[in-house]
This record gives sequence, structure tokens and C-alpha cells, in this order.
Amino acid sequence: MNKERQQRMLLHPHDYTDEELARMLDSTDIPVPDVNKEWERFSSSRHRVQESVPTMKKAKVYTLNTTVRKMAASFIGVLMLSGITYAAVQWFSSPTPAKGAGEEAALIADTVVTQKQTPLPSESQEETVRIFENAELSKILGEIAAHYQYEVTYKQEEARHLRLYFTWDKTSKIEDVIATFNKFDRIHITQENRKLSVE
Repeated sequence: MNKERQQRMLLHPHDYTDEELARMLDSTDIPVPDVNKEWERFSSSRHRVQESVPTMKKAKVYTLNTTVRKMAASFIGVLMLSGITYAAVQWFSSPTPAKGAGEEAALIADTVVTQKQTPLPSESQEETVRIFENAELSKILGEIAAHYQYEVTYKQEEARHLRLYFTWDKTSKIEDVIATFNKFDRIHITQENRKLSVE
């Protein structure tokens, strides 16, 4: 396989099948260096540099500048390769818009506009949740009975003075509120003809 075709395959891999790319990679000859020879060459060149350093200061500066430049070039090369790889991954993984994508976007936009147009509750509107902290049962039931237009009667006087922490959702039905109170050990409330009877 000639080098020009290999370069085309590397630059435009999406134009080729996986099998063609695999064949191209298999046919590429990458020379494997002999590690022992390279180590000998490296150690001998290093030894020569170390011998010449004390005698020539210019050689030291030249070697340092060359090393720094090589390191900078290597670093820039790695950054460029990383950027190219990232761009390729983003390009291959970006979804292609479907035919109905415009309609979906319009539907989403309509939904967003609809949600934005719904008015927010103003501060003047009545709160739907009332929290009683360490309040007497008579005070709690007084407000609840007034809201639902009920009367409250107590069969035992000490039941009036029980202190509770209670959260009341004003949108709940009276039956649900009574059931919540009846979960307490010392309270039992019955409902009859718009009257609440506390035992």
C-alpha cells in the first residue's frame, strides 16, 4: 500500500471500512529499534558530552538550549495530538439531526414558553401549609375548625392544653386531618354533623 493512500486513510477514516483500515495498519512496516544498540549509542553520546562540558562552556549552553527546545517541541506535539484526537472523537460522536428534529425543537420551545407564562404565586395569596410549633391543641383545632367551618367540643379539659408540633396542609380534606390527629396516642377526634369531638 503506498504512503499517499495510507495518509488519505488516516486523514479520512470514515471513507473506509473497518477491514480496509485493519489491512492498512497490518501492512504498515514500523521498524523496531534494537534496544541494546540504542542504549550504547545514548550512553556513549552522554559520556562524550560530559567530558566536553568542563572544557567548553558554550557547549553546555548549546546542549541545554537544545534539550529545552526538544522538550518544548515534544510537549507541543503531544498537545496537538491530544487536540486532534479530541476533535476527531467529538466529530464522530456528534449526533446527526433526524428529520423530525425541527418539530421536536418547536414542541420543546412551546413547552418552555408555556411554563414561563404560568404566573408565580404572589405573596398576597394565602399559604397552603401552616406549621404549629409547641401550640395548644385548642389553638390548633380552633384554626382548623374555622377553616372547615366546624365546631369543636372537648370531653376532657386537659385535652385542650396538650401541646403539639403539627403541620397542617390546608388543601387536605378534614377527614385526612382528623386521621393525622388520631395517630397521636393521647388524642382521639370524631366527626359528626359538622362537629369535632375531642376525647
